Amino acid sequence: MSTNDATSPDAPAWQGLKLPIRRRFAEAVAHFHATGRLNRSDIMRLGDVSIAQASIDLKEISARLPGLMVLDPRAKGYVRPDAVLPPREPPTKAEPAELPPMPPQEHAVVAFRRARISLGLTQAQWGDWLGLGRRQVIAYEAGDAPIPLGTARLAEAYASGWRPAAWSEPADADAEAERAS
Repeated sequence: MSTNDATSPDAPAWQGLKLPIRRRFAEAVAHFHATGRLNRSDIMRLGDVSIAQASIDLKEISARLPGLMVLDPRAKGYVRPDAVLPPREPPTKAEPAELPPMPPQEHAVVAFRRARISLGLTQAQWGDWLGLGRRQVIAYEAGDAPIPLGTARLAEAYASGWRPAAWSEPADADAEAERAS
C-alpha cells in the first residue's frame, strides 16, 4: 500500500500517533471505503475499544481526513458526503401524510397507532376501548404481534368517528360501577 493512502498505518494523516492507534484508524478508513459508512460499533468491533473511545476515534479520523466523511444522523453514522440523506419534510396539519410503500402489516401498525393518537388516547386507554391490555397495544404498535382483523376494524371504526354509547367512560369504569352496586 502507498504511504499516502489513509488505509495504511504509515499514511501522513496518522503521523504523531502510536502504532496501534494508526493501525486502528487505517483499518477503520479501509472499512469506510469498503462499505461507504462508519459508526461507533464499527470502530468498537475493529479496534476492540469502548464506546467512548470509538466516539473519540471517529472525531479524530474526521478531523485528520477532512472531506472524507460527514455525520448523517439519519444513517446513524458517518457516510460519504454525496450519500447524505435529505431531511424529511414534516407532514402538514391540514392533510395527513401518505403512508410510504411498506408491507400490509406495517400499514396496519401505522394506521393502528395513528388512530390512537388522533383520538388523544394513551396506550392503556386505547387498550381499554379495544378490549386489550396496554402491553398488547404496545406489541401491536411496535409490530411485534400481528393485529387481528377484528381489532383493526374496530380501531378503524373508532378513528372514523363511530363511538359506543359509553364512550365518555373508560371500560374499567363499567366494571367498577357493577362491583359498587
